[in-house]
Amino acid sequence: MTLEAHQQRVVEEYNQLANKLNALRSFLRTVKERDLSELEVDLLQQQYGIMAAYAKVLSERIELFMKDEE
Repeated sequence: MTLEAHQQRVVEEYNQLANKLNALRSFLRTVKERDLSELEVDLLQQQYGIMAAYAKVLSERIELFMKDEE
């Protein structure tokens, strides 16, 4: 299957975002309260949620690309 240039960019963006999400998830699992303030941890958790929602949107777009190719 060959993707158009804009579709390939979406796939690349999704892959990069997935890597960042994994890194942030790992960091949040290991962060100690003495290392960051409660507010900083809360903001990072909010960031994670927003990034996850964005990844879901990209994933759904990629699924549409695949359906269009069938």
